[in-house]
Amino acid sequence: MNRILVIALMALVSNCISFRSGEYKGVEKVNFNTPKKSAIKINLTYEYKVDDAKEPVLNQAIIDNWTKHGEDALKEMPNVTLTREDLLADYIFDVKVTESTDSLSTTVSPFLAGLTLMVIPSYTAAENTLETSVKNKKGTVLGKVVKKEKITFIGQILLLFALPFTSPIQNVNDQKADLFKATYKEIHENNILTGGKK
Repeated sequence: MNRILVIALMALVSNCISFRSGEYKGVEKVNFNTPKKSAIKINLTYEYKVDDAKEPVLNQAIIDNWTKHGEDALKEMPNVTLTREDLLADYIFDVKVTESTDSLSTTVSPFLAGLTLMVIPSYTAAENTLETSVKNKKGTVLGKVVKKEKITFIGQILLLFALPFTSPIQNVNDQKADLFKATYKEIHENNILTGGKK
């Protein structure tokens, strides 16, 4: 019972702010320069690493959420349609998402923060990497794009007052969207879908 009370108290009185390294913050939208409206399918895999060791991922919602951000960014392009079927796709984007962190962020810092009821701040840092392999209908790899950006979370009891001014969840979602938009921008600029032809 005491443990439950402590957890409930921490949830009530602590808050969190987040910061992005920001390489792709607010990247502009693009439109693929294909000669006709193209059907694109996203195949997404997700890896979670702590100190470079791969950890099991049991939550399908994580994969679904990343996929949704990738699809939403494609929906903003007028000459693209989405498909879930390989046979209907003109192009397939094989996307590998890797979230890398360390034991300081996952174990040590949360333990010390919890022990002091968040008087000592909790520090969590991660780097999200998108590796996208672009393939045509025949399965030929047309090009690859890699984008990565870091994000940091700090939780502390006094940050309760920061709640009206910052949203860590929104920051996370914005980063996911921007990583996909930056990927699509490079695909567009390098004319990957058209084999280098403008």
